[in-house]
Amino acid sequence: MIESRFFLYVAIAILSLSFTVLGYLSLSSYPSIGAILGFIIGGVLSAFLARITLTLQDSHKLLNRHLAKRNEQSTRIEQAINQLESLNLQDTLKTYVDELKKTSQQNKKQKQILEQLDNLYVSLKSWDSETDMATKITEAELPGESKESRKITEHNKFSSDSSVDKTKNSTKFQEWFRFYGTELVSHRVVKEVDSSLDKTAFFIGQNYKNLAEVMQKMCQSILTAYQGFEVEVSTASTHELSILHKFVKRMKQSGFINCQHYQNKDSDVIKVVPLKNEKTQFLTFRWPERFTYQMLNNFLQKRGADYDVVINPKIKMADDKLITISFAFFIKETPFLFDCKATTRETHISKYAKFSKIFGLEGHQVYFVTADYNKQYAEQLAKTHDIKILSPAQISSELGEIMNLLGI
Repeated sequence: MIESRFFLYVAIAILSLSFTVLGYLSLSSYPSIGAILGFIIGGVLSAFLARITLTLQDSHKLLNRHLAKRNEQSTRIEQAINQLESLNLQDTLKTYVDELKKTSQQNKKQKQILEQLDNLYVSLKSWDSETDMATKITEAELPGESKESRKITEHNKFSSDSSVDKTKNSTKFQEWFRFYGTELVSHRVVKEVDSSLDKTAFFIGQNYKNLAEVMQKMCQSILTAYQGFEVEVSTASTHELSILHKFVKRMKQSGFINCQHYQNKDSDVIKVVPLKNEKTQFLTFRWPERFTYQMLNNFLQKRGADYDVVINPKIKMADDKLITISFAFFIKETPFLFDCKATTRETHISKYAKFSKIFGLEGHQVYFVTADYNKQYAEQLAKTHDIKILSPAQISSELGEIMNLLGI
């Protein structure tokens, strides 16, 4: 280090002296001024020379250190490779694989059993994914409008034989409607509903808070020539994305929609195109009804309540006009009417309320269930028309109150 700096200083001194002599000789008329100018120029150039030289020396040192580290790392890598090679892992793995093959060949029957178990596991896993949202239902709703209802335990089947039998016993309803000057023209039974649609309705109802936007767009699309629509999911939470992807997968497998998920720099979008078929209409009007029925039926069965029900009863009025509602229940000989819609329209609620008053029912015996429930608007309509307006999440809580009133 000292030696290299010494030669640098000598070079600077020689350079400065050279320019001083050159300036002295160049200006023979004013030799002293020429010497001063030459000294200044030589000093400036000497400073640049010193700067460049020192920079190069520092760079050379850094490069040497870097190369030394690289060499050290290379040495370590070579040592590690040598150690791995010394372990003969490749030969050991090959021997292990050969032994497994021999064992597999000697136990073909065992292999077949394992394959069958694996297929059974896949089937059970698929079934679990289809029914994970429909295994429990709560008996009481969480307090506060911002919370979804809890789940109450439901039966293993959505449509049990006992519930079908109850819909066949329509004599009681025929007599009841006839007593008030109306006639039960027709009604449906549970057997007529595809169980896959029940599962779809239940999934939508239990997750409607996270599916409201996509369901509203779905209904609008179906009502406007099945045009496709997009759902922006860039800002969705992990829980919301999980529910949305399960919903889209279920809809696609059931033949309701085609969909495509694509991403770009600014957005993450799922494009949905509803398929044009009769079953798809279920997503516009019928799903709230099927969800509500399952909640009501399973709740009453779990309580062991004595009840009868008719589904979609079509009633002829005294003026020969027909009106259809979702359900009519007799619970311990007390009648209850339920109507379920995807949207809240005052015209429909008003018509339904006038219809229910023909039978002399009180406010707690007439219910309107709506998917797009708005608390303030619902309270206003309920007060005006003297009926109960519920969200799907409030059904179990309201039924608990009914059971208490009836002493069940």
